[in-house]
Amino acid sequence: VAIVAMLLAMYPSVQESAAQMDQFIEQFPEALKALFRITDYSSGPGYLSPEMFSAMAPLIFIAVATAWGASATAGEEDKGTADLLFALPISRISVVASKAIAMIIVLGLIAFVLAMSLFIGKAFIDIELSITNLFAACTSTALLGAVFGSIALLVGALSGKRAFALGVSVGAAIATYLLYSLAPLVDWLENLLPYNPFEWANGAQPLFNGWDISGLIWLSLTTVVITLGAMAAIQNREFGS
Repeated sequence: VAIVAMLLAMYPSVQESAAQMDQFIEQFPEALKALFRITDYSSGPGYLSPEMFSAMAPLIFIAVATAWGASATAGEEDKGTADLLFALPISRISVVASKAIAMIIVLGLIAFVLAMSLFIGKAFIDIELSITNLFAACTSTALLGAVFGSIALLVGALSGKRAFALGVSVGAAIATYLLYSLAPLVDWLENLLPYNPFEWANGAQPLFNGWDISGLIWLSLTTVVITLGAMAAIQNREFGS
């Protein structure tokens, strides 16, 4: 909420100098504009897309999701409670599923708060934002976080090491973000965009264009498949005290 307030507070100054800002951006090297996906910086979506949804919001969702996923099973092993937890009269799959669902709920709540904060904040400043597009962008970003949270869940289920699961999932997020950012500058990287979670979340620019059903499906399916892998991994693990 504080980040949203800060960004919205800065927007009137950006809008007042819209002409100068557009001229300034036009002087940017094409490579730099492509790198940060900068278009019309003076419009509401054009301002928030690079400032909020290109890096800051994904960082928040990925940080929450990977920390949650890494702690879901590997955290229990670190605390020495995994053998007790999985000795309860409920299946291991149910335990992992409940933790994954809890992660999705938390990410959904953060997405809702972010979207509503932006929507309420726009009432105090002159910024054009569609509530539908806001929810589309926040949902896509939340599901992006869920992809990397499920990776942390899988690695934690396989290794039993929270720090390792967190490192692998965060490393995967950084690597895919770099590939996504550099794709407009490198031809062979651009060919990989259809397989990149950041492209699924941001490629269709939901803050401008609304719901991207294809991207949402890919993000959801990837999360489900990786989570199923975590369930299979935990089912075959042996836990000792």
